[in-house]
Amino acid sequence: MAITALKKPMNKWCEFCDKGTGCKIYVTRPSECRTFNCLWLSDENFPDEFKPLRSKVVFTVEHGGRRVSAHVDAAFPGAWQEKKLYALLKRLSAVQAQKNSQLLVFIGKRAIAVLPDRDVDLGDVNLEGNAIFYEKNRTTGRIEVTVGALPPA
Repeated sequence: MAITALKKPMNKWCEFCDKGTGCKIYVTRPSECRTFNCLWLSDENFPDEFKPLRSKVVFTVEHGGRRVSAHVDAAFPGAWQEKKLYALLKRLSAVQAQKNSQLLVFIGKRAIAVLPDRDVDLGDVNLEGNAIFYEKNRTTGRIEVTVGALPPA
């Protein structure tokens, strides 16, 4: 994950990470780090087998619960397709669809919308000024996914 306050780019180890031990500046870490919580840490029912270190995927809840994101370690781009993990993604996508919410897999800047009936590869997305929109087709009932500019405020 990128950390703006530390000028840490996405897909790079944090200079303050002591691999295998943890954060070297934990006590003084920026608020961006303090407020971050992955589902594995925050949800006691989240399966232990999907611990990020094991699964190579960090699950987060974003946009006030309207999106569950699975951020995949770029060194393991196919990790999200592992059989048990993919089954979890499909179950979560069904729950999100019922709430008119999203489930997205991010591999670097590439986004994949995981829907109950299919996956939609959105390619490299630049979310700066853009958003990912889910809309139910009134005729077919199928969820359509697009990337587009945010409406003016």
